[in-house]
Amino acid sequence: MSEKSSAASILPPDYSPKINLEAFQQSQRSDWFLEQFVAFMNALDHSVGLTLSVGGTLVTGKLISPKEYFQTIGQQMEAAFAKGGLPSDVSKQVGAFIQSRSETAAPSEELLRAAEKAAIAADILPLSGNQRAYIHLKDAGILVPGTGTRTSLGGMLWRGRISEVEGFIIGEAT
Repeated sequence: MSEKSSAASILPPDYSPKINLEAFQQSQRSDWFLEQFVAFMNALDHSVGLTLSVGGTLVTGKLISPKEYFQTIGQQMEAAFAKGGLPSDVSKQVGAFIQSRSETAAPSEELLRAAEKAAIAADILPLSGNQRAYIHLKDAGILVPGTGTRTSLGGMLWRGRISEVEGFIIGEAT
């Protein structure tokens, strides 16, 4: 018996799954291991060095959670607006607004499980969780091709789509 016919005999004869094309295309673009590693590290809320190849450019830094990313960028924006001459109450509102995004940066595990159950019940391949869509780095830098040098600004944050990462190294390039 061929592999194909044995697999087909397991499924009911009238089985016809619906495929969420967007989810399928996303799964073909993203590295499943990188998605799971980022989700795991986000859950731990722990930093680890990471070097990414994105569009032929190497980006390096410390992986951080979406929560830390939005809290830090909110503080930086508040300070920048205050330094730029905005009234203190306005710069604080800007900072608070950006920091509040950390609360919605990743859906709760309960919401993710409910969405996955609903997708399975509807016979649709579930979409990846939102917390896996982006990578957040702190102390980020760009490795300049051909020179071996790293350009960075103290405390620079970087945010990018996991689906755009072509390759990665666990470890920060110096």
